[in-house]
Amino acid sequence: MSEFRRAGVRMFHRLHFYAGVLVAPFLLIAAVTGALYALAPSIENFVYRDQLHTSSTGPEQSLAAQVRAAQTTVPDLTVNAVRPPRRSG
Repeated sequence: MSEFRRAGVRMFHRLHFYAGVLVAPFLLIAAVTGALYALAPSIENFVYRDQLHTSSTGPEQSLAAQVRAAQTTVPDLTVNAVRPPRRSG
């Protein structure tokens, strides 16, 4: 191998090393934020479980009665949508 070729290979290795040093932080940040984004629904279900789920006690109420109760409780907010349950109970 000629001296010129060895110098070229060394320069290529050095450039490859510096490119890796410059790109590695971006790859690490992308991997961490991607993992957090993928785990977000599970984390939200764990953190907000008290707000997302409740035990149903008392007599069943119609959706209209539930909307009226919500509007009475917080009159300055508007109800945009009502999501009925998948099954009764």
